[in-house]
Amino acid sequence: MEIGHTADCALRIWGSDLEHLFIHAVEGMLELAGAEGAEAPIESRMIKLNALDRESLLVVWLEELLFDLEVHKRAWVGMQIEIQDDTCLVACLTEAPLRGLKRNLKAVTYHDLEITKSNEGYETTVVFDI
Repeated sequence: MEIGHTADCALRIWGSDLEHLFIHAVEGMLELAGAEGAEAPIESRMIKLNALDRESLLVVWLEELLFDLEVHKRAWVGMQIEIQDDTCLVACLTEAPLRGLKRNLKAVTYHDLEITKSNEGYETTVVFDI
């Protein structure tokens, strides 16, 4: 769900666990950017990321994929991730060439970033600089 923000774009994200929260964050980022992946060819790759805490890990994760989106013109048609100790993420990404973007996102910010646990799982708000 996109929410209004004075200078940037912000997304409220939910997930039943941290892995789903991180996947939903990518899905929201793709929707916010209006990214469209081509149907073929499709490639797979593994990535491993580390950070000091789960908030930093979320930013590092989104920045890694934003770089691929903007520079390498890749979109994701599938992903499996595992988060270990809130500080390490291992992902298998299924990628397709990017057909187009409707909005360029400059960066993922730490503005008011806090991942909280609720009865339904985890939630956070991510702010993107546009």
